[in-house]
Amino acid sequence: MKLEKEDYTILKVKYEKEQQEKVSFLQQIRVFSLLPKTSLVQLADALVPVTFTPNKVVIKQGESSLMVYVIKAGKAKMVKHLAVPSIGKRSELKVLQLCTLSAGDYFGEQPVVEPSLFATQQHSVFSFGTLHCLAVTAKEFQKIVTGRPLEVLKKYEAKFPTDEVLLAHYCQRKQWERYKQGMVEQVIKEKQFGRRGLSNWVQPL
Repeated sequence: MKLEKEDYTILKVKYEKEQQEKVSFLQQIRVFSLLPKTSLVQLADALVPVTFTPNKVVIKQGESSLMVYVIKAGKAKMVKHLAVPSIGKRSELKVLQLCTLSAGDYFGEQPVVEPSLFATQQHSVFSFGTLHCLAVTAKEFQKIVTGRPLEVLKKYEAKFPTDEVLLAHYCQRKQWERYKQGMVEQVIKEKQFGRRGLSNWVQPL
């Protein structure tokens, strides 16, 4: 099929506009702003738009990494499935919410950036409302994001809390919640006792 010169010009202008929009967007994200201009353009060309409906699992903990995502608009929740000690049981699987992601945040890069540390995805991410992302394959991401930006990403991943740290924080929080609950229950009991004690002193006329 022969493409008319006018149609070609229209498509070329549209492509260049979309490319520049993606480049400008990436430049606002610190780690990608460190990329050389040529690599930035390559990454922009490799990114494809993808939309997820509300409550859709985008990446799943324990699975291999196929794509890296950058949020263009909307929000997502990052959660961790973690086995925690439970009374009378060996362990109980809990879902811990780690953080909320929004425009400019990226995810799915852990096994790509540090395959020696993270063989699979270390957490799950699901859409919180309609989620608009730009996605690139893990293979393309590895090929384009090198040098200084890659080193920065590795530093970020090294700071990511381990399962042991998350478990310790979870247990501390639960202990505090039980302590607070105990305090409230004690106050309620004292109030109930006080009301009963007062009623004993009130005699009908």
